[in-house]
Amino acid sequence: MTAMPLVTAEMSPLTEGVMLTIVGMTVVFGSLIVLLFLVRLIGAALSDREKPVAAPAAAAVSTAPAPASSGGVDDGALIAVLSAAAAAVVGRRVRIQGVRMVTRRDRAWSQQGRRSIMTSHRPQR
Repeated sequence: MTAMPLVTAEMSPLTEGVMLTIVGMTVVFGSLIVLLFLVRLIGAALSDREKPVAAPAAAAVSTAPAPASSGGVDDGALIAVLSAAAAAVVGRRVRIQGVRMVTRRDRAWSQQGRRSIMTSHRPQR
């Protein structure tokens, strides 16, 4: 039995093109799969995530009442100040629907995205 060469002189240009395409796509997708596993392996090795520790159910329940507001500021006074500031900026009466503290978990990119969306249009009433 003799081994047949992959590309022979008798092959048509169309057959050569199809074989070259198949070989090229196989090499590219094989390389992408290798890179995928390599990136996942590096990500798992460098991960800062800690495994969650199961807390006892009794420790999670707290009987202490939650503070009404932080910093000793009355919620009504805070809403009044925010309403006055917003009315001064907008130039008409506004209604504050909710107030919440911004935590450190909010990153600069997400804050800038929210700012861009909120300033991109003026709703008509």
